[in-house]
Amino acid sequence: MRSGQPLYQILSFNKLGQPPIETSVSAEQSGQIFDVAFNQAVNEGEYVLTVLQSSEE
Repeated sequence: MRSGQPLYQILSFNKLGQPPIETSVSAEQSGQIFDVAFNQAVNEGEYVLTVLQSSEE
């Protein structure tokens, strides 16, 4: 993946009954995703993925 490409999206729910807000998280640096964990409780700070950063862009 390259810097700026989307890595994952998070749905943020509120307690007011409004529709959830989708938040995209993009790569800060170029690299390679080599481990992904699927978790439905990611908003509670759970592990999402591991990225091996590249030294060149």
